[in-house]
Amino acid sequence: QNLSINCDKSPIEGGVYFGGTTNCWAENVGVSRADAATFVISNLLFNKPGSALATGNGFRNCTAAGQKRYHDVGGKSPFIAGDYARNSRFERCTVTDSEADYFDSDNAPGTVFIDCVARSTKGMSAYTGFWSEGEQTDSDHTVRWIRCRAYGFTNGFGVSERAKATFQRCEAQDCRYAVRGVNHAFRV
Repeated sequence: QNLSINCDKSPIEGGVYFGGTTNCWAENVGVSRADAATFVISNLLFNKPGSALATGNGFRNCTAAGQKRYHDVGGKSPFIAGDYARNSRFERCTVTDSEADYFDSDNAPGTVFIDCVARSTKGMSAYTGFWSEGEQTDSDHTVRWIRCRAYGFTNGFGVSERAKATFQRCEAQDCRYAVRGVNHAFRV
């Protein structure tokens, strides 16, 4: 709770990682300039081989700004639930000007984003404000976006692979596409 991390001025290269945890929450945490991961919920353990069920974890009133990398050497979205994590929640979180899809759920059944904001202030971002994917056939990957807002993206909201997405009162402004589905059997 109530923590601020500037990764350019810290030995820590990222923010908060919940790997194989149950009912863990971060609240009022701000992370700037993370290298390749800012806020992560995963079944994969951190810096240790193996996995454990991650369920019921979340972030509330957290902010991310200026994440530097994405997909390069394992970079992830600033806010992500993945790797079979279940029932993850992101409430009133904000991302500004990062090099990644800002909010993501990747094969994380039951992920919910509520009142979250993705904002690109440096022109139209080539990334997606809110993204969901999951090609695995052994889980029912669902995501809900409730009152979420995306400003300044190529795709405000994107759904891919076998993910199933529900939107409730969401908004995309200054985006090329408000909602875009790409490849495979997604459902909106």
